Amino acid sequence: MTSVDEQWKQFFDEAYFRLYSGNPSQEQTAQEVEAIKNILKLSSGASILDLACGFGRHSILLARNYRVTGLDRSLPLLHQAQIEARKQEAQVHWVQGNMEHLDFQGDFDAILCLYSSFGYQTDEDEDVQALQQVQQALKPGGSFLWELVSLPRIVRTFTPSSVIRYSNGLVALEERHIDLFTSRNNTHLTILDPKGTRREYTLSQRMYTLTELLHMLARAGLSMQACYGNLHGDEVSLESRLVIVSQK
Repeated sequence: MTSVDEQWKQFFDEAYFRLYSGNPSQEQTAQEVEAIKNILKLSSGASILDLACGFGRHSILLARNYRVTGLDRSLPLLHQAQIEARKQEAQVHWVQGNMEHLDFQGDFDAILCLYSSFGYQTDEDEDVQALQQVQQALKPGGSFLWELVSLPRIVRTFTPSSVIRYSNGLVALEERHIDLFTSRNNTHLTILDPKGTRREYTLSQRMYTLTELLHMLARAGLSMQACYGNLHGDEVSLESRLVIVSQK
């Protein structure tokens, strides 16, 4: 296991749910799911893979209308997803796995990769491999909805540090550095809980321009159909997020 993998596992297994279980809110998640449905326009009962599903906040709501598989590398996050799915009586097929090695072949009408879940691999070749796996997992004509942050947004909105106070009492200090030679956004995260316990994590995420992302999709055999600045269909700008819809 590489150091990048170790850093990823430590943060997502230990800290991610504690930080983000209530943020974004359930209301915002519901709005995002409705926006996804409007973009994809899938028939009821269509098959969806929620790639890097985390604790399942989108998967569970989508399961009301579709046959959903939620895949993530983190067992603790999948465990939280299973708990919440049982509470909401949602039928989701949960799978532990790595987006670079998907065990699917032409199974899905649509695949989602949301909330900047991409770019934690060690290099661009591994990122392209993940997209090739997406292409193979889609049915012919299937759609890939990719929501992420681009390099221009990171640069335009960059702040070297910030302090975030969460409603559950956690305080997070983020210290950031953009490596211009590798286009990686490196973050040192310090989390303090109400009891004074301190945990530190280091994350490194590869950031891409829109041009690079479209080139990678083409290499993977996916053709762009639409591009937006958010899930609600606003125009792309230097400060916006990216939503790219492509097709097999």
